[in-house]
Amino acid sequence: MPQPSANLEHDARWVPGCLVGTDGQDLIEYGLVAGLISVFAVGAVRLLGEQIDVLLWQTIAQNF
Repeated sequence: MPQPSANLEHDARWVPGCLVGTDGQDLIEYGLVAGLISVFAVGAVRLLGEQIDVLLWQTIAQNF
């Protein structure tokens, strides 16, 4: 844990500046969007995978 500075006025002005910074915010947002898309894609494949298997692959296997 950092030790308090002797210059408390400087510390009080520095803290709000740290909370306002937006560096890296775009990368975090893109990461969250990519994560949500991947979760929905995996869910869609799990829900539709069985139907696609029956519709396409089992039909093809029965015809050969």
